[in-house]
This record gives sequence, structure tokens and C-alpha cells, in this order.
Amino acid sequence: MLSQKSLRTKFTLQLASASTMLILVFSTMLYHYIKISIYETVVHVLNKEAMNTSSSADIVILYNKELGHIPVKVAVVENIDDIKKPKYTKREDSVGSHLVLEYPKGDKLIVVSTDTSFYDNLIEQILTNIIILNSTMIFLIIFYALFLSRSLLIPVKKLSSRLSKLNETVLDHIDESGVPEEFKPLARGINRLIDRIRVFVGYQKELFIGIAHELKTPLAVMKT
Repeated sequence: MLSQKSLRTKFTLQLASASTMLILVFSTMLYHYIKISIYETVVHVLNKEAMNTSSSADIVILYNKELGHIPVKVAVVENIDDIKKPKYTKREDSVGSHLVLEYPKGDKLIVVSTDTSFYDNLIEQILTNIIILNSTMIFLIIFYALFLSRSLLIPVKKLSSRLSKLNETVLDHIDESGVPEEFKPLARGINRLIDRIRVFVGYQKELFIGIAHELKTPLAVMKT
């Protein structure tokens, strides 16, 4: 049984929901890609500095430097927790957030850290911009879906208008050349139905003419 919901409404909802899901999935992937790319740069700098410090013959206990506009703080402490592999942690304090790399070097632990507050704010701004852009795109998609659904229903409205003008005296065929390719089977079916109605109307006229002819003779006799 066909749904009673408007075809235009169904088409608009399906197109808008599918496009919205596609935009959300793409935006989510883009956001995480940007976030990972930004932090990968920071991680690469920390790892490079830790390796340089571990390979140095004279290990400095504490120093600060800047690598590629990224301020880095390096400290060498005792490896109390017996860390075997490099370990990354994100730490929060009153100053801001920091990304810390603990790089084991024998009985020592090279701790390389950098302030990531700037990158956190940058990522938050990117997320806000993506949300605003997605909201605008979803609004435009809904508007486009309404416009497209209206355009697709124009041939149906024209066929309906053409059929509403048909009667027993006006039984002209629908011009199939002016109908979109998808609606041509419907137009052909309507034209075949019009042909059947023509035949029926013709038989009906012949029947009425025959009845009138047969009634004329007895009526004429009775009148005489």
C-alpha cells in the first residue's frame, strides 16, 4: 500500500538526511585529520629533541630551546618508574596544557615537554568554524532539496492538468515529445487509456444512434 505522505516531502527528507550524514562524516574525518596532523608535528619535534639529547655525550640536566617556533623544555631526571619505552602524556595545569614525552636513557629519564595551549585553541577554533560551515551547508541543502523536488514534480503537475481537461468531446493524446524520458511510459499508458475511452465513446454513440433509429419507425406508425 502506497504511503500517504507527500512524495515531495519524502524526497526532500531523504535527500537532506543523506546529504547531512555525508557532510557530518566528512567533517568529522577532516577535523580528526587536522587535529592529528597538528599534534604529530609537535610529537615529532619532541621525539627529535629527546633523541638528540640522548645521543649527546654531555647531557644537560635542564634547558629550554625553541624548535620550529615550538618552545621546548628538556629535563633529565632519575628513571624511578623504570620506564622502558617512550611515553607521551597530556597534562593540564593552571598555566595551560602540556604535551610531555618521557624518553628512557639507561637509568635516566629525558623529559621533553611543550606548551600546547595555542594548538588546543587553534583546534577549538577549527571545530567552531566547521560547525558553522556545516550548519550553513545543511540549510542550503534543505533549500536545494525543496527546489529540486519542486522541479521534479513539474511534469507530474502538467500531466495532471492535462488530464483534468479531458472530457467526452476532448480526447486528444498527450504529446510524448515534451515529456521527460522517465515519464514517457506514463504518458504512453495514458494515451492507450485515451484510445480505449475513444472506442468506448464511439460504441456508446453508435448504440444511441441505433436505438434512436429503431424507435423512429414505431413512433411514426403510431403517429400516423
